Amino acid sequence: MIVHAGALLAWVGKNGSAILTFLPSDEPEKSVAASHLARSLASLVESGERRALLIETIDRKPAAESPIGPALEAAGFVLGARGWMKRAKRFRVDDDFEELPS
Repeated sequence: MIVHAGALLAWVGKNGSAILTFLPSDEPEKSVAASHLARSLASLVESGERRALLIETIDRKPAAESPIGPALEAAGFVLGARGWMKRAKRFRVDDDFEELPS
């Protein structure tokens, strides 16, 4: 479950692929809540708790059809064939790195 300011925003399935949202029906509250929800989901990956998160369904529909797509994209998710995906950033080798002789 994802709760913000005492309000339930979403229930997230065990593996994270299915989400049921409980967002306010009126704007701008709905957009603000969607943004909080997307950032909370992104933090699961950014914190290292998960290496990746693939959201395949939102409110029992394909994730690509969800109106919270712009909020997910703003939080770093990328839309793919199976849904919205966020992966942990990989470590980048420093430009000053020298290879050891073989």
